[in-house]
Amino acid sequence: MIRSTRPLRVLAVAAILAVSGCSASGNSDGDVVRDGTFTMAIPSDPGGMNPMRAAEGVTQNVLRFAYDSLVAFAPDGKVEPYLAQSWKAGPRSVAFTLRDGITCSNGKTFTAAAAAATLNFAGDPAKKSDYLRDLPPGMKAAAEGNTVTVSTPNPDQFLLYKVGGILMVCPDGLSDPASLTKQTQGTGMFQLSDAAAGDHYTFTRRDEFVWGPGGVTAKEQGLPKTVVLRVVPSETTAANLLVSGEVNVTSILGPDRKRVAEVAGVQESIRSPLGLTFFNQAAGRPGADQAVRRALTTGMDRDALARVMTDGTGATPRSLLTIPPDPCHADTVSGAFPAFDAGKAAAELEAAGWVAGPDGVRTKDGKKLHLRFIYNSALGDSVVAAAELLRDNWKRIGVELEIKGYPPSNLGTIVYETGDWDAGWLPITVGIPSDFVARLSGPTPPAGANLASIHNAGYDKETAAAAALPLDRACPHWIAAEKALFEKVDVVPVVDGTIPTFGKGVGFRLQGGLIDPTSLRLKG
Repeated sequence: MIRSTRPLRVLAVAAILAVSGCSASGNSDGDVVRDGTFTMAIPSDPGGMNPMRAAEGVTQNVLRFAYDSLVAFAPDGKVEPYLAQSWKAGPRSVAFTLRDGITCSNGKTFTAAAAAATLNFAGDPAKKSDYLRDLPPGMKAAAEGNTVTVSTPNPDQFLLYKVGGILMVCPDGLSDPASLTKQTQGTGMFQLSDAAAGDHYTFTRRDEFVWGPGGVTAKEQGLPKTVVLRVVPSETTAANLLVSGEVNVTSILGPDRKRVAEVAGVQESIRSPLGLTFFNQAAGRPGADQAVRRALTTGMDRDALARVMTDGTGATPRSLLTIPPDPCHADTVSGAFPAFDAGKAAAELEAAGWVAGPDGVRTKDGKKLHLRFIYNSALGDSVVAAAELLRDNWKRIGVELEIKGYPPSNLGTIVYETGDWDAGWLPITVGIPSDFVARLSGPTPPAGANLASIHNAGYDKETAAAAALPLDRACPHWIAAEKALFEKVDVVPVVDGTIPTFGKGVGFRLQGGLIDPTSLRLKG
């Protein structure tokens, strides 16, 4: 998934602002276990361990064991203290006052100046941080005493949300980013102690940790001494490991979730836009033609795709926003797209100049209608089956579809660097509408983050109008902006996945769809 919080963050899995969760239910009873080992299955290797380069959701999940943010976000979207004990937000600034006694994993004190350095790094275009695409241009941070103040040239309704969840990197890590591939340099409850790429990542508890959200300290009963994150690409294998008790927690998207639910506690599901469909509109790509995008959408059996992709457990999309705080709460999707009609889709392609050839594949100006479709291979077998169904859908209307799955880190490279794709399911998970702006407008890669080369005048107009207003007056414009995207068939939500996190022998909660390490409580 592409996640923004940042579940391309899952390019999702995409994830600072994604917030959801509750305490685990079944299998969380019993006496707490002190100084035990907590084991979690993760679907792919996290790749680089630098928080400033951590676009993928799985990487964010791993890093949260070692890095903290200035504030935390409750399941209802409420902002809660974390490294910052208090804050004051205005139209163009937000000031965070840090707790006393925070230390880095190397024992050095974490100061407001260190927080300012992290925020300035994240907002500096020259540093090319993965946070940059979500931060307002010209953002600056300055420290005075134990307070760090973030300011922007222009008003920003969501500044607290955008900067409050950035993972803080200690000064030694910022000054030597290469070192972060082998060690963590954060203030988190855990510190990386062993790493074997593609196999496991082991973290050890920092007993001096006393600054967790809600007053949590490392001395809480039930907190593990050791955390092992096992790389398990197969959902079926991950399910077997949880059922047998070899792992405590895993997330399952596919059919294995049914049997796992019978023996494990189930975390309340979060939504992820698994079927968020993009068309590459770069010059020379078929998707640059709105008529082609509409025909492909008409020729897409979205109901069937939704059933296959989620094994019938999905939810009908209502907006591009799938997680809290979702301040405008509007259904922009219903009625926005044409019903499935293969005959009509074929006629639309014919009208756009794509003529059926003797092999059934359409051509235009001597070029076949061959599309390269990409998706996140870490999302399970059901997504693969859905991609194969889509290939059958589009074959009926004369499209030759090449489907290719990539792990999250490689998917980000395809989208933001090589650009070698025509369409794809790219689940960008965000909770505030402004997080989409850089991804859906403006400069294209490598100069910008406009991943599908979208140029929609209506979207640009409405987002600009929204950004200039207080939130209570901005929502009509944010809603109109989404509708403008759908009118031009720039983005097509097919289905939202409901992602349960299963736990056995442990209590926990989620923040941003990711495990909150401070909430872990091992049970006997």
